[in-house]
Amino acid sequence: GTDPIAMLRYSVDGGVGWSSEMQEDIGQIGDRTAQVRFRRMGLGHDWAFELGISDPVDVVIHGAWARGRLGRR
Repeated sequence: GTDPIAMLRYSVDGGVGWSSEMQEDIGQIGDRTAQVRFRRMGLGHDWAFELGISDPVDVVIHGAWARGRLGRR
């Protein structure tokens, strides 16, 4: 458990269909400056997220945010 990976899947339709798993390195154990960013996830209207960590390490999520804009179909 020295190089844990964050794994994310997302749904844009309330959990009916899911994306492929995206993976990002979360830094070595003890690295308190590491940040994880998942980008370019597309468009949706009823988002759901599933986040996993590859190794049995303590993880603290300080916050999450999304940027978007309103539009019409």
